[in-house]
Amino acid sequence: MIVPDTELLDLWTRAVDRTDRFTVECLTVTWDGPANRFEDWTVVSSPSVTSTAEHLLAYRLHLLRRRLYFKRCSNCGRLRQAGDMFDARLCHACASDVLGVVY
Repeated sequence: MIVPDTELLDLWTRAVDRTDRFTVECLTVTWDGPANRFEDWTVVSSPSVTSTAEHLLAYRLHLLRRRLYFKRCSNCGRLRQAGDMFDARLCHACASDVLGVVY
């Protein structure tokens, strides 16, 4: 099942109200070996505390298009976190299916 990008918005990005400012954060993925997946929230921006909800939402939507954090698999078409990509074009799942990569 392909999840719409708008649903991924709430899974992979968030705006956090810190008393003196907002932070826009992105869930990043790193690996320590083939079986140890780590997720961590990374602060991407600190917009003004006067930012509107619409402004924060627009920034989060824009963040899903940033290739530093997210990439679209050329085989399955799904948006993936950059850390879940085998290379610049294939996600890990498609690398297994297409190239026979074993994890």
